[in-house]
Amino acid sequence: MNNKKTFVLMIIFITLAIGINVFIIVEAGMSGSDSSAQSSWVADVIAKMFNITPDENFHHIVRKLVGHFSLYVVNGVLTTLAVYYSLRYKNKYKINLFLIIYLALGILLASVSEFVQLLALNRGFAGTDMLINFSGFFVGGGVVFLITFFINKKRMNEHAS
Repeated sequence: MNNKKTFVLMIIFITLAIGINVFIIVEAGMSGSDSSAQSSWVADVIAKMFNITPDENFHHIVRKLVGHFSLYVVNGVLTTLAVYYSLRYKNKYKINLFLIIYLALGILLASVSEFVQLLALNRGFAGTDMLINFSGFFVGGGVVFLITFFINKKRMNEHAS
């Protein structure tokens, strides 16, 4: 991959990763009542789509799957791609370094949004939410990690031939 294309992809994914993380932090700083109203609205929309009568348990599951896990899957994909293209652009790509940065960022980002909730009205830190956040990041970033691993392995085999 040429350096100009790598640079452009690096800038795109860094921008998108910063954007999703700013969005997550803003959402985490929302008051408990605003956050609850927003997640209830999302749960109601999903319930209508699938003709389900929502109850508190349904709202709770939607909040955890959409507001935590799914959002962090997207975060994991974008942030991991930002790391990947940054390392490629700087010619510093090594699988161990990539893995360490990806996991460290996942832990950091999953934790920060929970700690921000300590500052929000009627919200607090939840270790289980932090684990859900990291799990989403791990899944999204893990898919990127595996894809890039196999692409790079294929490239190395083609160059060796």
